[in-house]
Amino acid sequence: MFLCLQLSKAARSLWGKSDYDERRAWLPLFVHMIDSSYVAQRLWEDWLPISTKEMLSRTLGTDNATSKAFFVFICAAHDIGKATPAFQGQPCSWSVDGDKVSLAWIPEGAGLNFAAGSRDVRSPKHAVAGQAIIEKIMQDSFGVKMRNARSVSSIVGCHHGKPPTRFDVRHAKEETPAAMGFDDDAWLAAQKELFSLSLNLAGLTSENLIALVREVVAPQAASILSGMLIMCDWIASNAYAFPLIPLESVDWEYLLDGGEYESGAILNCGNEGFDLRTFYERGKRGWERTGLFPSWSKEPLPAVEAVALYKQRFTLPEGATLRAIQREALSLAQSIDEPGLMIIEAPMGEGKTEAALAVAEVFAAKVGAGGVCVALPTMATTDAMFSRVHSWLDHLLSSDNARPGTVYLAHGKARLNEEYEGIVRESRYRKGDMDHGGDKGLSVEVSDWMFGSKKGMLSSFVVCTVDQVLMGALQMKHLALRQLSLVNKVVVIDECHAYDMYMRQYLDVVLEWLGSWHVPVILLSATLPRTLREEMANSYLSGWATDGSSSVPSATNCEISYPLITYTDGLDIRQKDVRASGRSSRVEAQLMSDDVEALVALMKERLGQGGCAGVICDTVTRAQEVARVLGDEFGAQNVTLVHARFTDLDRMQNELRLREMFGPDSTTENGKRPKLHIVVGTQVLEQSLDIDFDLLVSDIAPVDLIFQRLGRCHRHARASRPAGLYEARCYIRGISEWKNGVPIFSKGLTTIYEKASLLESMSVCRLFSLTSAVSLTLPADISKLVQLAYGDEAGSAISNCWGETYRAACSRRENNCREKRLRAQHCLLKSVREMTMNQESLTDWYSVSSLRASGEDYGPRAVRDTQETVEVILLLKKHGSINLLPWVGQPDKGVEFGASVPVDEVPDSRVAKIAAQSSVRLPPSLCRPDWVEEVIDALEQIGAPFVGAWQESPWLQGRLVLPLQEMNSVLEARITLGMGKGWTISYTRDAGLMATVDEEEPCDD
Repeated sequence: MFLCLQLSKAARSLWGKSDYDERRAWLPLFVHMIDSSYVAQRLWEDWLPISTKEMLSRTLGTDNATSKAFFVFICAAHDIGKATPAFQGQPCSWSVDGDKVSLAWIPEGAGLNFAAGSRDVRSPKHAVAGQAIIEKIMQDSFGVKMRNARSVSSIVGCHHGKPPTRFDVRHAKEETPAAMGFDDDAWLAAQKELFSLSLNLAGLTSENLIALVREVVAPQAASILSGMLIMCDWIASNAYAFPLIPLESVDWEYLLDGGEYESGAILNCGNEGFDLRTFYERGKRGWERTGLFPSWSKEPLPAVEAVALYKQRFTLPEGATLRAIQREALSLAQSIDEPGLMIIEAPMGEGKTEAALAVAEVFAAKVGAGGVCVALPTMATTDAMFSRVHSWLDHLLSSDNARPGTVYLAHGKARLNEEYEGIVRESRYRKGDMDHGGDKGLSVEVSDWMFGSKKGMLSSFVVCTVDQVLMGALQMKHLALRQLSLVNKVVVIDECHAYDMYMRQYLDVVLEWLGSWHVPVILLSATLPRTLREEMANSYLSGWATDGSSSVPSATNCEISYPLITYTDGLDIRQKDVRASGRSSRVEAQLMSDDVEALVALMKERLGQGGCAGVICDTVTRAQEVARVLGDEFGAQNVTLVHARFTDLDRMQNELRLREMFGPDSTTENGKRPKLHIVVGTQVLEQSLDIDFDLLVSDIAPVDLIFQRLGRCHRHARASRPAGLYEARCYIRGISEWKNGVPIFSKGLTTIYEKASLLESMSVCRLFSLTSAVSLTLPADISKLVQLAYGDEAGSAISNCWGETYRAACSRRENNCREKRLRAQHCLLKSVREMTMNQESLTDWYSVSSLRASGEDYGPRAVRDTQETVEVILLLKKHGSINLLPWVGQPDKGVEFGASVPVDEVPDSRVAKIAAQSSVRLPPSLCRPDWVEEVIDALEQIGAPFVGAWQESPWLQGRLVLPLQEMNSVLEARITLGMGKGWTISYTRDAGLMATVDEEEPCDD
């Protein structure tokens, strides 16, 4: 007797709707249950990492076999909400007369009634209905407490990505009983049969289930089970992997009368047959068609000497020695019994990235993790890191002699990264070669199934902007899937000091959830305040303690030491002072006047015998003005400007040029390093580029960022430097005047950084007047001054005459921080410790009643406290045609510079991709909330004549276009808003984008 035919006639009559092709085909509910149960088993056995299996078993308080069976049961039962009058009565097609037709006649013929009100359009969706049904059965038939039943049923309720609220479930159970079938014994009996079928498919007895939910399913387990369920549902609902069954292939009367198909009987499904006896073969074929790569798995490392391991993974030059921080981090990782959190603090250029990847490999092997996620602050740093991680993976995976690992680059413009796109292309060329995963030389592939914004993070190895990790603590659709992507990996977060109070709320909560799963986390920083270190460690340990400990240990207050490794071993937190590498530099820093004439005079004096100088400005407007003046004086060919308001192509070209000119391998002897050059830039110079200047000028900034910038002065060891530049020297500007001894900061600086933080920075560096100078030693002074500036004693360093100004600035900063914390709460996920202590389920997961509007960029915008800006594609309008900018093209790929972009047909993909890379964000001052919609409307009108055919291009679809016209060697466009305000947008290859409002100065952003 087949499983499907063991059900009653009523239960066999419930055929669930397919979400994929509702016009053509319908999928039998019980077949989808069986498909889902098979996929769930394969997902657990073949894809899920050991670490996640052990976390689930530990949290559920049972063994691996029972945990697996419980998951299979959830997957088998997840669509039980389709066994309701509301769902079965939905229209599925239209008659020749235009009337809606449903399949309700099938269950009606089997004895199931459709009472008045059972087809109410306000009836609960099937995910909510499924949660209500499972709750009711567990309570009524098994005597499970309401709270415990909900901890299970809410996993099913979330399987479409949005957790139902308590109101949703109460509405389904109490206010729409007819739609749910709760007032009809026949419907209740059919629902119970499907529930029992789910238990049978999972090999889980009712006694097993009752024992398992004697305690509530903890939220950290429920969220991961929900993410796995979403994966399972998507796979089993794929019509290619699990073909649909057309209605006409089914002999309904025969099936409902209890007839059995003869041996070998086939239900036709397209060109393929489906034998009711061969569920296993169907599942096996469907799994293979899905092409899901198994998670990466690392065997424990043999006893290998540290230098040998680093040489194997990072191609160190002959004779290279390890930094102390690299050796100590690896040694500690190998000695820790229960890997948890490790915070590595060391100066710039000490090899923290290599140390983190080595530690991640050791941690992954110890806990059985399925990969590594590396998160960075910006797209620029992420792109740069992708190349380094790719190189590491080449060495790591080739040494394992295993099939390629799956890799994903996660940020808004990943498809524009040529290296990543090359991997995507190679992966697709090798898609058919499943025996050995492609050519032997290929270390990583991009999985077809895991490609895209929702599934890409599930890949084994991910390099991403930090937004992608912070969204693990964001109330958004399919959050469970994102959390699943994190729980499977070792997570590395670089530049962990670089996030403001708003983002820190998300970082703290995501660290707590990561701790609750016992996910190893590695945090990197060159300049980390002690209070922030303790905050992050306490957040992580708070999560770790949710599975047993009622108290949370506090991070230790160590004496000021640097470099430093802070790490946990279980609930124990320890710290290790690390001997400095011996690399030490002294930078002479002094204040200077803020006027550009003083800057020009300084450059003439200091670069008289040549040299390479860097000028770091806090705003784009200041950088553009400085570059213009210096270009006029020294020649435009000797001045390079870098900031975020260049098009993507120009920005990447700028950064590539800087690495080539000022990187570690560039010298005047080999001709790569210029004899005279000035680089003017914004904060991009302090984070993303491994470059070295002979002289540095910097706007005033918080002290930790000052040290980051100082790390670009005399960064690389050089045989010689120009005369007068033998000593590292930095000049600090940004103070427009001194009023009664108190610094007045230049326009725009205090919109970027808090005034109190700038005063603290000056104070701890003893810069109290225009003539002040200080000698700073790196790394010795880094931790000492950073801890002082961010500690409780910061006020003691403030000059007496600054006291009143400083106190007022501190008050404003505290108010701003309070506002940021409050703003973050609107979309911030609940604390896992709070949920565990209150025995809350996923129904209580979110603190707001509804999800905010979602889109591809909703998550990154929500976890950053930044003003929304508008991105436009810059093209050139001339002689009635639309072209790429004159210097933009790829002749080697058949796209000439300034090539025409057709407007009456879909552009060639090569041209379209380059056009898409010509995008830039308009300045925040043009995108203020009170008129940003008008700006978008104006841009849509400007672009309307050109973009009609572009909507068929995946590169250009939905993009805003700003056609520029050449005016006196400058490319310009006008945007006029309804309020009469007009803006001139100009763009040049040297200066980037500028926006000027009528009769006003350029926007100061």
